[in-house]
Formats: sequence, C-alpha cells, structure tokens
Amino acid sequence: WGSPKGPILDAIEMHRKEGREIGFIDIKLLEPFPTEYVKSLLKDSSVIVDIEANMTAQLGSLIRKNLLKDPDYYVLKYTGRPMTCIEIFDSLKKILEKKAEKRQVLLYGD
Repeated sequence: WGSPKGPILDAIEMHRKEGREIGFIDIKLLEPFPTEYVKSLLKDSSVIVDIEANMTAQLGSLIRKNLLKDPDYYVLKYTGRPMTCIEIFDSLKKILEKKAEKRQVLLYGD
C-alpha cells in the first residue's frame, strides 16, 4: 500500500513474465478494516507477503489484528529512499524459492 505500489506491480509483472503466479491486494481503507473482503481475496493464497515502506510493518499489524493471522513474510524499507521494482522482484523470488527470512529489510540506495 502507499508509495511502493508502482514498484510492486512492476515486480509482479516481471515474475508473471517468468511464469510465476503472484497476486496483489491494495488495501485503501484501514478503518474500519475491510476484514471480510480481504479474507475473501486471501482465501486461496498460500503465502501472504506484506511489503511496506516503514520499519514497523504498520499494515501487517492491522492484518494480524483483523484477520488473526500474521503475514508469512515482511519486505520493509525505511532508508528514506523509494523501493525499486528490482529489489522487490529479488525479495519475492527469495520467498518463492523458500530462501527468505520472515523479515527482509531492503537497503538499496542507502
């Protein structure tokens, strides 16, 4: 959600061109949280990745609170620099290959 949306969509498109299936949810309403709607979108998902441009994974906290489920992975960047599609692509690839830690912190552009 927020500023990473464009690079996220670009990274997903890059993965789809390589034959990988990745979905995207842009949660725009945070309060009241659209719990049932988000649950319906996630019902067939095997992995939930929270990608945010902050240190504390604020949206991830709302997901945990309202869906009673933690995201499986967090991809965070809080250097003051924008996320790039390449670093998001690389993070998602690690997740898909089961080589990622639960919390990935992006540092490109330090």
